[in-house]
Amino acid sequence: MSLKRLLLEATGIELAKSKRVAVSNWAAPLTERQVQYAAADAWAGAAVYRRLAALDADAFGYEAVRARVLACARACAVSYTHLTL
Repeated sequence: MSLKRLLLEATGIELAKSKRVAVSNWAAPLTERQVQYAAADAWAGAAVYRRLAALDADAFGYEAVRARVLACARACAVSYTHLTL
């Protein structure tokens, strides 16, 4: 599911995203439109997180998300270690 769809489902806010900017060259330096696009994505992700955390703090609150991120980081580190041996 796209971030745009998640935002709409979670908050009712429709995010206007330009396909032209999305497929543009993201190598530095970024254009003003690319910076705005990236900022809108960051804001949308935070808005979805806040909504989910408000609905179910046990599943989406800070501590729950932190635990999942740490577990995933450990699993990734183990996988990477096995790949490099």
